[in-house]
Amino acid sequence: MAEIQLTNGSTVELDRHHWTGLASQECGSPSPTGRMVYPRLAAMKHTDGRVVVFATVADGNKTSAAGGELLKSPEPKELAAALGRHASQFARGPYLLKQCLSQIDGKPRA
Repeated sequence: MAEIQLTNGSTVELDRHHWTGLASQECGSPSPTGRMVYPRLAAMKHTDGRVVVFATVADGNKTSAAGGELLKSPEPKELAAALGRHASQFARGPYLLKQCLSQIDGKPRA
């Protein structure tokens, strides 16, 4: 089981029996200090219909939470907006967002 830290301070426990991946993208990006970090944007769906959207940043051997939120359903507009909110904190956010959206519906978006 993995635990995801949400922006509001609560956590969500993810287990592979109930949560399946909708989208996930990671890419290298320089930090403000010039060191390479690897932000990741992801969305997972629970068997009850809820969706968790979250971001992490890997820096060397450490992965840190970078926010997340729980949605009541995978409604496309809400899901895209949540992914956009979490992608916006990264320099390569537009790339992460585009890749995740294309994984969800199979249609790349500009």
